[in-house]
Amino acid sequence: MPNDVSVIGITDIQLAHQVHPALTTVAIQTAAIAELSIESLIRLIQTPHQQPSMVLAPPPTLVVRASTGPRRLK
Repeated sequence: MPNDVSVIGITDIQLAHQVHPALTTVAIQTAAIAELSIESLIRLIQTPHQQPSMVLAPPPTLVVRASTGPRRLK
């Protein structure tokens, strides 16, 4: 049954809110994550013998739309 399935996407592309039903998604800040990744890569190239450091990306955001429904208890 269609009402028994919830669908969720990731990255919150523009199409997510244009389709029917609108797609619930986990929005991630792709530009910020790309920038952090590039900075980390440059550091690794410039100091190849240094241990890589952990980089924390911005937290994702849940964007609830029509493609998910409430949890049903059996």
